[in-house]
Formats: sequence, structure tokens, C-alpha cells
Amino acid sequence: MYYKNINLKKVFYYTGVIVIACVIASSVIASWTTENQKPTEGDTTSVSVSDKVYVLKSENDRIVAYIKGVDRPFIETTRTASSLPYDIQQKLVAGIEFDSEEKLRAAINEYCS
Repeated sequence: MYYKNINLKKVFYYTGVIVIACVIASSVIASWTTENQKPTEGDTTSVSVSDKVYVLKSENDRIVAYIKGVDRPFIETTRTASSLPYDIQQKLVAGIEFDSEEKLRAAINEYCS
């Protein structure tokens, strides 16, 4: 087959633009699918700011974060726990505790990326 009128520079250019658009779209969609809900004041009245302990666990094969002592999830993700290594899955079943929100979010970013 001989294609006389194909300009390879244009093909590479358009392919690059499409790849970049897909990367941007996937990062936007990923941020939308990870719910980032803060608990309301009524949910944390029994937990003081300095005593907060954050627990990251696996629930229905999803990674979910709680504030210890609060029943409502603090952060829910769409990441499946079964896609993680076995040792991390076992830690999530038991619950991984963090003493700060920053450490919790860093762990969520590590497990969900």
C-alpha cells in the first residue's frame, strides 16, 4: 500500500494532542470520582481536634477513611482494595491509624495512584 498524501508530522502532532487531552481528562475524572467529604460539626463534637485519630480501612472492597469515634466516612474513594498488594490489603482490613490528616491523605494518594 502506498499512501501518497499522508503527512507524518501532522499525524504525530494530532496523536500527541490526543494523548495529552486524554491524560488531562483522566486526572479531572479521577478527582471527581474521589469524594472528599469533611464531616459536619455535629459528627465530630465528641472528638477534639488534638485527639483525632484517622483510620484507613477496606470496606466493601473500597478504601475508606474514618475519624475514630465517628460512624460516617471522612473520605470515600473508588479505589478497590483488592488491586493492592496482599500485605496492604491485610493492613486495611485491620485498619491503619494516622495521627494527622496530612499523613492520612499522603497514604490515600500513595494507595490510589
